[in-house]
Amino acid sequence: MGEEHVPWPAPGRMPDAWYREVVERIGDVVCAVDRSAVIVYVNPAAEALVGERPEDLVGRSCLEFVHPDDLDRAAESLAYGAGSSRLEVPISFRLRTRTGWRSFDVRGHGLATDQRGETSLIVARESDGFDELDHLLDALTSGSSSALVHTLVARQALRPLWGNQLAIIVWREDAVREVSHTGVSAELRALLSVPGDWPWTRARRRGIVEGGVLAMLPDELADTAKRADFEAVYAVPVSDPVTSLDACIVSFGPDWLRPNLGYGYALQRCARLLRIAEHQRHQREQLELSARSDPLTGIANRRRFLHQLEDLLARAAEGPGPDVWVVYGDLDSFKPINDEHGHAAGDLVLRTIAHRLVEAASGGLAGRLGGDEFAVVGVGDPALLLDRIREQVALPIELTTGVTVSVTISLGAALAGAGDEATSLLEEADRACYLDKRERHR
Repeated sequence: MGEEHVPWPAPGRMPDAWYREVVERIGDVVCAVDRSAVIVYVNPAAEALVGERPEDLVGRSCLEFVHPDDLDRAAESLAYGAGSSRLEVPISFRLRTRTGWRSFDVRGHGLATDQRGETSLIVARESDGFDELDHLLDALTSGSSSALVHTLVARQALRPLWGNQLAIIVWREDAVREVSHTGVSAELRALLSVPGDWPWTRARRRGIVEGGVLAMLPDELADTAKRADFEAVYAVPVSDPVTSLDACIVSFGPDWLRPNLGYGYALQRCARLLRIAEHQRHQREQLELSARSDPLTGIANRRRFLHQLEDLLARAAEGPGPDVWVVYGDLDSFKPINDEHGHAAGDLVLRTIAHRLVEAASGGLAGRLGGDEFAVVGVGDPALLLDRIREQVALPIELTTGVTVSVTISLGAALAGAGDEATSLLEEADRACYLDKRERHR
């Protein structure tokens, strides 16, 4: 004879024993409360969450586990759901757990579990990171530091990787490493700074590295890893040609927690978030640069020049030092070059002159104020500064057509004094430049 099949109840209803078995085994917290919010039943998942046995939670108010700032909203939700048979859209609350306050999506509906139907069922599931995702979006849009953004990205990936530790290592062009991490022990943080042929450096060269880590390392590094409880690794290199991103996402765990399909998808999601974060940072830097720099020559525009001049004058006012001069320059005979050789040739001349003025400033400040007008800030003897600028500007410039042209420049200088403002100094130097141009073209 075949196995005897237990008949199901009426369509749409589950056997009581089967239903209880499901509730007792699922990872979500299932809690029944009365109209006073007192717990009358809670499944075993609550013990893993709050660190107390289910039988010790019965008879206590479920509201004592709600964050004080969310208490009014939680009480209102309980009152609204009492006696209702409708499933409600989950509301996010912060609940007290054995590891601190964590965000949960809480859903409730009424159940006729007693004759008066006064028992409500509550199901709490840890949020899918929406609160931290909001934090990440805020950090991206507000221009927060890359270290904070990377830490928030790491938290997004760590949520489904229970029991693991995760770090993001970014190598910048200046060879400085930025290390952001979440859930990483002190021993493992120290390990990240130890030189060696680690899986994350290997992943940069070879692609994804995964598996037991102790067998990958020489004895001295294996001992260090073992002390850090670091037995398995999943290292994912992340690069992007637009932003020059050179990074590695590294997930650490005990040897039994090997990567699986879901694990890999979680880290791929982290890699996408990291690329998005770097693109946003790159675009913000480009916008800031364009707002502060002249788009044609790349040197400071008028706004940035005045701002930096204000800073320089403030520092100069703090104590004795060399004289600070502001020089205003207006190119001579630039218009004929534009007219005869075209605007592309004129742009080349302006870029060349701008770079020469930066050199003439000898580490000082140079800016393009508009058209063929420039300004330079220098210290010391103004005569030497003006001669250096004229010599640099007058050097021949070879155009792309092979034709060589040259220009001269009219200059005016103003000495910075105590209490002078940047705009007034620039206007004084401009007037002196006008007088120099008039004298030179009589």
